[in-house]
Amino acid sequence: MIKKQKLWIILVTLLILFQFSFFLRTGRADQTIGPKEWLINSDFSTSQGWIATKGDKGDNSSIDAFIGNNQANYRVVGENNTFSEISGTPNSSTSLEWKRITNEGFLFPDSSGINSQGCYVIHTWAEDPNQFPSVHFRKNVSLPVNMLEYNITSISLSALFDASVNTNLEAGNDNATAQYYAIGDFVIFYIQISDIQYTTTYTVASYQTTRLGQDTPQVISFTDHLIDPYDDNLIITALMSAFEKDPSHSNFTITIGIDIYSEDNISGTDTDTYNSLIVKECNFTFTYEKNINKFSSVSWQQEGNMISGEEIQIKNAFLNFKFKIDQSWPTQRSPFSELQVLINNNQNRETISLSEANSTFQDAKIGGFEVTSLLLKDVNISVAIRLFIANTFGWYDNITISIDDVHLVITYIILEPGIDVLPIIIALSGGLLVLVVGYSLYQTHFKYPPMVRKIRKIRKKINKDKNIKPTSILKREILVSKNLQDKINIAEYEHTPIEKKKGVNS
Repeated sequence: MIKKQKLWIILVTLLILFQFSFFLRTGRADQTIGPKEWLINSDFSTSQGWIATKGDKGDNSSIDAFIGNNQANYRVVGENNTFSEISGTPNSSTSLEWKRITNEGFLFPDSSGINSQGCYVIHTWAEDPNQFPSVHFRKNVSLPVNMLEYNITSISLSALFDASVNTNLEAGNDNATAQYYAIGDFVIFYIQISDIQYTTTYTVASYQTTRLGQDTPQVISFTDHLIDPYDDNLIITALMSAFEKDPSHSNFTITIGIDIYSEDNISGTDTDTYNSLIVKECNFTFTYEKNINKFSSVSWQQEGNMISGEEIQIKNAFLNFKFKIDQSWPTQRSPFSELQVLINNNQNRETISLSEANSTFQDAKIGGFEVTSLLLKDVNISVAIRLFIANTFGWYDNITISIDDVHLVITYIILEPGIDVLPIIIALSGGLLVLVVGYSLYQTHFKYPPMVRKIRKIRKKINKDKNIKPTSILKREILVSKNLQDKINIAEYEHTPIEKKKGVNS
């Protein structure tokens, strides 16, 4: 039992040696390098080592980057402008800009034009063909920017007119005292916005008279009456539609219109007199902000040295930097804009929302970003910190985001070759295996005499119920007898030397 236990111990030891021989080295002295700074000019004392790169999506004219005050800066370029070119009386001083235009399909009134008081109409209808006269006063407007890059934030439209007519118009309560007209006589004052080709037109303000020319009570004039503007959103939609249709997206047309309708009465000869209809004031203003378009991006980037060689393993790498903003980020307008970290153009999964930025420098992440998995061997290691705009929004002012103290710290291991003990272990294991096999064969077979080995073999077969050949024991008896006789002969008495001299025979 003890011998078997020793044998098992030897076999287990041999197995363990073989298992660990593939991992063990003796005399190895691996060298750990780092933590090692991988970037230069981390404090942006100059522009050395750093370049600013814009992305290929969005509208990157709304963002830029610069180095100043020992920090790298990203600038969101906001802008706020007000258009107020259309203001006051469209009088003779602006007659070269406001033009009288025919309203297609209609005849001009008897008299119309632009004077010091505004855009005017004078007309009398007396059963003649010009029952529906109309005139337009049009002005083309050009802005210095592409308006598709801007967002209109507010708009205001107001226009005033004066009117003077004769009581020979049928309007208002005239219907109650005399049943000789259907819808009556009226004037429509209106403002339109269109593209400069006048392909699509939107009416954005209008007023239709209902009592002008009424007999009782007498209403024969209006002074400073408002042409009712439409909803602001509709006006903005009309204006942006005009910009969209313009090739340069910077021109539109505004039109002042005056239409007259004289009803042909059912009794007698009808004469309708419009002494003076004049749009005396038109004010159109709007403010617009620069659009910061989604997917716009700009990065501060530096390319460092490479790590190469099969004998080198990267242990860990951490990127640290600080950031701040000069004003609160407009989170409600752009909630998902952020700073992103890229190593070798691969983005780290952790980002920094701009809504988290303060007016003083703070760590982007306590302890830094763990970027080991993004590092590649045998290529120059590049680092980029990118400003990414995730939502389109209009903004009236510049916003500056700054970064400083950018550090990429890498720790790596140089593997020393050492002495490979695998061949030694294999040789020793082979020798040990030979010893174990030899010892086992001796203990189980060769230490017994041939006859005993034969008897043990027979016994094993008997234990296993196997047939055995008959064995004669006669030979053994003969051998025992012969051996006994040999011993007796050796033990027989031998003559002494004196007896041999006397000639005593044995």
